Amino acid sequence: MELQQLVYFSELAKNDSVTAAAKKLHITQSTLSRSIGKLEDELGTQLFARTKGKLYLNEAGSIFLSHAERALSEVHVGTAKVKDFINEEKKDVIICCKPIFVTKNIMVDFVLKYPEIRLKQSDILHYDLNRKLENQEIDFAICFNTSIVQTADIIWEELYSDYFYAVVSRDNPLSERSEISFSELKGQRFLINNALDELTDIIYDMCAERGFDPDVVYNGSQQEVLEKLTSRNFGICIMGESVKRIREIQNDRLLSEVCFIKIHDSSCTRTIGIARNKKRKLTKNAETARKFFSDNIKMLNALI
Repeated sequence: MELQQLVYFSELAKNDSVTAAAKKLHITQSTLSRSIGKLEDELGTQLFARTKGKLYLNEAGSIFLSHAERALSEVHVGTAKVKDFINEEKKDVIICCKPIFVTKNIMVDFVLKYPEIRLKQSDILHYDLNRKLENQEIDFAICFNTSIVQTADIIWEELYSDYFYAVVSRDNPLSERSEISFSELKGQRFLINNALDELTDIIYDMCAERGFDPDVVYNGSQQEVLEKLTSRNFGICIMGESVKRIREIQNDRLLSEVCFIKIHDSSCTRTIGIARNKKRKLTKNAETARKFFSDNIKMLNALI
């Protein structure tokens, strides 16, 4: 029996279909089905019952699930503790963030000011962030509040609020507007960067809340393509105020080709902050990094 089998089984148990579970696991349905089949062969019994096209845990599956999740939890905690021990010895600080939150200047300033602190920084994977926090694999994350599930163990420090903007070509009739409601975007052609899965989910949710499906004419992972299509009036895209501000700091050429229209709906905002698991005790170096990034991001936001 392999650890991966337990991961796949646990995820399938949380869903009512192989399709949904495979999508969340980022594997094919056949891979998931083979793994579950192999697990059932090893256990000598089926773990799921199928009714009207949906999967349900049977009695044997329910019994096994509690033990599987306990085993996965112990492995994750043990992995985190071993990594903590190693990283404490090496004085590593492990964070998750994107350049949208921590500019190159802030990062360079930190490294130059604290050369003795070894920093490990990685981009946020939306679907993976909660697991990293829950399993105490990182010291902290600089992220949107919509990226995390704020459980009792998560400490959230708010840094500033981020509004959404509709980005349109200067040839788009909407370009003369300074503000707009999200409902007014119905009928517009949407350009979506599916690499930004968290923002993609927000866009679809905001459309659904207002009773329409977005007319998505580009759904790709290349931001440069999306921006060129926007500037040529092929469609519109949605960006956060953080992106707009970074582009203004960089004096990006995009600013001369498009217009940013603030979406004034009260629900069209998100908060940027620092999230960490209170069960993972911050080392002195990690606390130094947390305070530095917190102070400097707040200061940068106040200056813009």
